[in-house]
Amino acid sequence: MASNINSGSDQVERRVTRSGQVPTVRNPSENRRNRNSQVAAVAVADEGENETPAPRSRASRTVPRSQRDTRDAFTRIIAPALQLDRYKVELESAGQELMKEIKDLNFEEDYGVGGEVRNREKGIGNGKKILEASRQAVTWIESQIKSHNSMTEKRAEKMKKYQQFLSTLSVDVQIMLERLLVERQGHIIDLIRKNEELLKQFKNEENIETEAISNLRKQYEQSLYRNEEISKQKGRVDGELVQSREECQRLRLEKDVLFRENEELKNAALVSEQVIQQPREQLPAHQSPSHTPGINQPPRFEESNPTILQAQFGRFRTKPPPANVAPPSYKFLVSGGVEGGVTTMNVPPALNQMMMDQITEWLKSIKGTNWFQVTLVSRSRCVEVRVKNISQARAPSSSDDGDKFACKHCRDRHLLCVLVGDDGPVIAPLPLEQRAEGSTPRAPDYYISGHLHRSGSSPGLNSSVGIQPPSVQGQFGSFRLEKMVQ
Repeated sequence: MASNINSGSDQVERRVTRSGQVPTVRNPSENRRNRNSQVAAVAVADEGENETPAPRSRASRTVPRSQRDTRDAFTRIIAPALQLDRYKVELESAGQELMKEIKDLNFEEDYGVGGEVRNREKGIGNGKKILEASRQAVTWIESQIKSHNSMTEKRAEKMKKYQQFLSTLSVDVQIMLERLLVERQGHIIDLIRKNEELLKQFKNEENIETEAISNLRKQYEQSLYRNEEISKQKGRVDGELVQSREECQRLRLEKDVLFRENEELKNAALVSEQVIQQPREQLPAHQSPSHTPGINQPPRFEESNPTILQAQFGRFRTKPPPANVAPPSYKFLVSGGVEGGVTTMNVPPALNQMMMDQITEWLKSIKGTNWFQVTLVSRSRCVEVRVKNISQARAPSSSDDGDKFACKHCRDRHLLCVLVGDDGPVIAPLPLEQRAEGSTPRAPDYYISGHLHRSGSSPGLNSSVGIQPPSVQGQFGSFRLEKMVQ
């Protein structure tokens, strides 16, 4: 609440504050001086250029002193309408931000290209807005100056200063924008150059990858070609293997057939030998009176039955086997087992003769007629001990598994140790420790220890002559009964 008291020249202004205290009473001259100093202070504080305040209008004098505006007319009327203070603050802050952005916008290796471009575009957009605002302010000030012809010189001078400030700021902003545009153009060029380098690098990497892919494709094609060749070769090998298996089966069947025929021939030869031996034993009792001693005449039954003898023994007339090759009914084992071992037929003829003598002795017994057949123990126990029924304790086998060697029974009696398997009879060699040094399958001591001649054997075992079957002499000439073993 305020109250004014005027009494002529002694006009005194009384003001009661809300606290109820009365302020110090001043005369009008002191109030005028105080008011002028306040206006000057406000002008200096607002503009900072030591301007003198303009006189107050009459309308302000009727307002109570507590509500009077002590600012000048430009500050009270023009500046609020133009909002120059706000534009000034915004322009200064925007200019500082632009300068800061110009200083801070430098290329770094870890700075994103997209972010940099966006920041530059944003700064340029802000600068353009500030420049447009400053130009509009300058234009408005010029229009105000032209419309206020009655404006005082001080007011016009103040308006011109604002106009000059805004023009200077517009020029600075324009210069900053141009610098920013130039730098942006340079950065764009750098970005283009970097993009070109990246494109070159990418193309080089793409070419390297393409070349690597082509090399891998070539290697894959070569591997496919090699796989095809291997498959073709495998097919050929499989075909040859099938053919070889078929051929082996056929040969095995032929071998079985020949083995049976051989046994039949052997049995027929024994029967024939017995038939021939009986007439020879009865020859002196049936000799004709006209027989002259010293002349070798055939027996009577041969003269009476020449056709029967020819029909009975004519199919056995074949060529004798080679001197150093064993008959194929049995083989000599070089190494390995009874089945699948390494065998040979190139041995001295004396071993063949000795084998034939042993076969002849086995055939004299009933069990010896089937000496070549496979049994459960024929692979480990030799024919000699099985035919003569010698126990395992008296004649143990040499070995049950692995390589086969002659048993102790045959070694002690200087006999050939014959074992029988699915591939036929084989003669086992002597153990390594009982062979002579440097002995080979072509030497007799590879299969039999000591001398070859034994009691009961025919002379000439060490000779080079082969097997001599018995011969029959008759009216139609002499013929030889040979034991053929296929």
